[in-house]
Amino acid sequence: MSHFEPAAAKAYRALEHMIVTLELAPASFVTEGALIERLGLGRTPVREAFNRLERDGLVIGRPRQGYVVAEFNLTMFREAFDIRELLDGRATELAAATATAADKTRLR
Repeated sequence: MSHFEPAAAKAYRALEHMIVTLELAPASFVTEGALIERLGLGRTPVREAFNRLERDGLVIGRPRQGYVVAEFNLTMFREAFDIRELLDGRATELAAATATAADKTRLR
């Protein structure tokens, strides 16, 4: 069975990776056209990915210009890790509460 991933999700994942690994440096300017060419995807998936990244606070849109990669400071990273810690704990609780006997055996 093959795993299908929508083009917008691929674009988001690729752009997010470029940002968090600093391949796209903070405060750098990026255009849809440059990413379309780089990723080999269409305009719509790249635009959807940029919109999602903007909602997530990873880029800042500049109308009719492109996007700027958001700058992060230590406080922002701490807040992100605090949120992640809460979510990971809750996810673990939910997984434990819904785990079947077979799931528990497999984890041992």
